[in-house]
Amino acid sequence: IRIASEDARLGLPEVNLGYIPSAGGTQTMPRTVPRGVALHMILTGDPIDAWEALRWGLVHRVVPRAQLYAEAEALARRLLERPPQALGLAKRALRRGLDLPLEEALRQDGRLARRLQMDARVRRSLAGEG
Repeated sequence: IRIASEDARLGLPEVNLGYIPSAGGTQTMPRTVPRGVALHMILTGDPIDAWEALRWGLVHRVVPRAQLYAEAEALARRLLERPPQALGLAKRALRRGLDLPLEEALRQDGRLARRLQMDARVRRSLAGEG
């Protein structure tokens, strides 16, 4: 989850130095934004502004610089209010599932959901008891 300030500039400038984004940029960027956008960013080294990053899904929200910390803190507080086991398993499902064929990923989701359903607190919550 990424929040950027309006004046942010994001890029992969390594090619301008005769290098490549070897800390994962060549692999993670095309998995985050459309392949052509990733290719352009990696090969030209040109940065993009926050609004273009939002348009391509590189960030999820753009806010004024003065509000950036408050927005990030508010999001963190919202996440802290969620059941930690559900957050952890949802993150695991996303991370692992993207590397699996859809049918296998759906089976994984079912296994993780059944694991949560074994928790008495989750059963009460799903039954509307709190």
